[in-house]
Amino acid sequence: HRGPDPPCYKGAVSVTVAQMAERWRAREASRVDRANLRAEALRAKLPQAADLLVSRGASRVWVFGSLAGSQVQEDSDVDLAVAGPPAEA
Repeated sequence: HRGPDPPCYKGAVSVTVAQMAERWRAREASRVDRANLRAEALRAKLPQAADLLVSRGASRVWVFGSLAGSQVQEDSDVDLAVAGPPAEA
């Protein structure tokens, strides 16, 4: 015996597993598109950021982290490593 049937909620919508999967795929594709657009915009600004750092004394600038690879998310930040002249004593 399974017990009583679950209550039926007014306004509830019946959704199939296939519909849920399709909605998830659509949301995931949209999230990936937004992440890729963000990555493109951030990468386009990297030369300007590097030029600014070099003009302030940096000798080398590296980008690392998610933006350097393919793991960019919608909220990814920009990770830079900067080598500059030695600090004055």
